Amino acid sequence: MSLVAIIFLQQIAWVVHGIAVFHHWFISELRNLFAFGKWSHLILAWIVLIVVPVIIAAIPAFIYWLIKRRWMPYYMQIVWTVWLVLLAILSYQ
Repeated sequence: MSLVAIIFLQQIAWVVHGIAVFHHWFISELRNLFAFGKWSHLILAWIVLIVVPVIIAAIPAFIYWLIKRRWMPYYMQIVWTVWLVLLAILSYQ
């Protein structure tokens, strides 16, 4: 697994950067809907932290559904993996 990560390091960095950019774009778009304040920022960050992994995992699930016409296996595992990656990105910043 480490060898695969080393070989595809640029692609992995690109995917992680894309997840971070999508998160920041989504949170900036939703700021227009919420009032400014400490609690609204906390609620907004919580909503985005839940919704973004579901959206990102829904993209390959939808493609899988278009091809196979059934639910993609391991969908929730992908959601949790994306959530952990997003949490690591946000805690690193």
